[in-house]
Amino acid sequence: MRRLRSLGAAIAVAMVACASTSDDTAGSSAPSASAPAAVGLCEHGVEENLCPKCHPALANIYKSKSDWCAEHEMPESFCPICHPELKGRPSDTAPAKTAAPSGGAKAPNDGLKVRLKSEAVVDGAGLVTVVAVKAPGKTSLRFPTRLVYDGTRTAEVTASAGGVVRAVAVDLGAKVKAKDLLVTLDSAEVGGDRSKLGAAYRKVKATEDRLERVTKLEKEGIVPQRERVAVELELDAARAEASSLAAELGVAGAATGAGSSYTIKSPIDGVVTKRFATIGKLVESNEALFQIVDPTVLWAEIDIPETSAGSIKDGAEVVVTIPSVPDEAFSGTVATVLPEVDPHTRTVTARVSIKNDRQRLRANMFGQAAILGDTPPTGVTIPRSAIQTVDRTRFVFVKKEPLVYEVRHVTVPSKDGAAALVTDGLEPGEEVVTTGSFLLKTETLKDSIGAGCCGDD
Repeated sequence: MRRLRSLGAAIAVAMVACASTSDDTAGSSAPSASAPAAVGLCEHGVEENLCPKCHPALANIYKSKSDWCAEHEMPESFCPICHPELKGRPSDTAPAKTAAPSGGAKAPNDGLKVRLKSEAVVDGAGLVTVVAVKAPGKTSLRFPTRLVYDGTRTAEVTASAGGVVRAVAVDLGAKVKAKDLLVTLDSAEVGGDRSKLGAAYRKVKATEDRLERVTKLEKEGIVPQRERVAVELELDAARAEASSLAAELGVAGAATGAGSSYTIKSPIDGVVTKRFATIGKLVESNEALFQIVDPTVLWAEIDIPETSAGSIKDGAEVVVTIPSVPDEAFSGTVATVLPEVDPHTRTVTARVSIKNDRQRLRANMFGQAAILGDTPPTGVTIPRSAIQTVDRTRFVFVKKEPLVYEVRHVTVPSKDGAAALVTDGLEPGEEVVTTGSFLLKTETLKDSIGAGCCGDD
């Protein structure tokens, strides 16, 4: 039989402990102990150095790790309203609870029942229930996302040969076309190679003239054939040397021109997003000078909790919304789901290519990605307020009888606004507690609250 707990009317309203008068539970009240004083908590009830309201820059970090309670604008893992038992600290740093012999912040067992003594207790606690309804055929799973440049449309422009920057043709933000001039450099290395190339061309010409004379003398029988063959081999070597030098200069952008000066041109159409070249700067070979990006296509990298990653398939439709561009949504499809879980955030990255022809989107923007898909056959929707979380376990309270409520562990792949999709643990038509569910959770976690334990049914 499942163990039942009862909740006294007094604590349902005032939320204080009272003694049980049930014959089955006499003397079962747990000893109380004062919790350690909250040290370092800010005015918002969480550790000051972790508070996203005190430090707004932290909010995007929590959102990127799928750790965000949008309702209270706090990290969901230690939201002081959703998880008061953590006292505003992450679970690994929360003070120990010495007054909870039932195990502190351990999730209640699936199937555990809470029995209230009377309808007056239900009214006093303000318990409200709603019916779980079957989810629509199409649903969306929402996850945080971040925009990044397309690596295949990004160019890192480097110095092909060491030298001194003599002129810079573009600055940050400049729009360039492929083959537009970016920078002019003077390089002793380029000057030396050009001199060698000139000498190689002269050697080729001299060897060609010599071969012509030897060939004529061979026909007249004056020189043997082997002499002509030797000159031909010498000519091939001279041509190879000249070709090699010309190729090196071509790679350096110095195939044309004279002296030691050479230019570097843009390899793609795009926008200059980084510039390291300055006039007079001495640069080494392969040193970065510019970054050029084609911003007409970006990637949305979606952080999906590992528990939901299995439901995301390549080709799934995605709609990306960005808070700073509220009047437009951007669609795409899942190109790939990476085959690894981030060891720190426990999330899997899905990548979506987003067209940005109007260039309203920018790299490193944060937003939300709604991944559209078919609802599982068992999927139902309920209000988010019905879901409680303890020790990373999500559960609801299902009304079984007029005064009896059962703990039900549920799988919640996504919360969308005020509603949540539940794919396992609930059936359509079952009633779940919304208002007052936190009070029932408290009763399952603390023996010292409520009228104590009743006997087994």
